[in-house]
Order: sequence, then C-alpha cells, then structure tokens
Amino acid sequence: MSHLSVAADGGTSHTPRRLSQAAKPSDEVITDRRTNSLGSDSTASPERLVVHNVERARQQLSEARENLKSARRRVVQLEDAVRNWEELATALLRPRSKR
Repeated sequence: MSHLSVAADGGTSHTPRRLSQAAKPSDEVITDRRTNSLGSDSTASPERLVVHNVERARQQLSEARENLKSARRRVVQLEDAVRNWEELATALLRPRSKR
C-alpha cells in the first residue's frame, strides 16, 4: 500500500507504506470501487455497462453523503467541546475577587 505525502516545497511525493502502517484500528480504509461486478457476463452490452456504472456512482454518492453528515456532526461536537474548554479556562484564569 502507498500514500501521497506533501513535501516541504509544497509538492507531493508517492512513498510506499509498510503493511503494518497501512491498517491501524482508527484508520479509515478507502477502496477503489471502480470494478466491474457484472458477474460472469464478460460480453455485457455498452448500455448495461453504463447503467451499472450509473447505479454504482449513485450508491457511492449516497455513501459519501452519509459520511459527510457524520463528519459534520463530529465537527459540531468538537466545536462544542472547544467552546466548553475555553469557557472553563476563562473561568479558572479569571482573577478572583477578595471578600
């Protein structure tokens, strides 16, 4: 497996990754879904291929939308957490008045 990394000069470099680095429990695995899974029919008509690819693209779009919704929910949660930490820090660092 390999990954694309950003070089110091702003360019990108393609470097190989070891198998042990490739799949950590928290890593999201992205697969290439551009495979033709029409079964054993190797002589599928162009129309059938187009219909199949449109269906797959719609499915991938649906999955991407669901992932985006989850990511947006996570962003909102993180924004709330940051705001709460900032409020706590402000309260703790505020000079206390003497009675």
